[in-house]
Amino acid sequence: MAERERIELLEKKIKIQEQEIAYLKSQIEKLKQNERKFRLFFEKSHDPFLLLKNFRFVDCNQAALEILKINAFSDLLDTHPSAISPEYQPDGKLSTLKANEMMNITLTKGYHSFDWVHKAIDGSLFNVKVSLTPIIIDNELIIFTHWTRLE
Repeated sequence: MAERERIELLEKKIKIQEQEIAYLKSQIEKLKQNERKFRLFFEKSHDPFLLLKNFRFVDCNQAALEILKINAFSDLLDTHPSAISPEYQPDGKLSTLKANEMMNITLTKGYHSFDWVHKAIDGSLFNVKVSLTPIIIDNELIIFTHWTRLE
């Protein structure tokens, strides 16, 4: 192969790689935009959203902090749902046991919804419809939690 042909071949390969790089950069930007969009959905929703991992809170939105009257997520981080519940639910079951039962049902069925009484940091009680959905994020099992306040 002549020197000129080798140069042309290398130039073609470089052009193909530049196109692949441009395509990958555009895909990365789309992923970043998608992540920002869904992060905004999560953070700006007026409905409380929380994430549980190993039956402990690992994230929540501002609406969850507001309904719980908590100033910082660090006050909720790594706590069990029973920590923000009265000792007993209206049916007489211990909140700790019932919360574990509800999360286990969620993991078995793939979704679970139920009524629950929670307790804000000031001790006031409020009723919510809880919807739990197991999801996989970064190869970890997370329970996505959505509350609808019941008046």
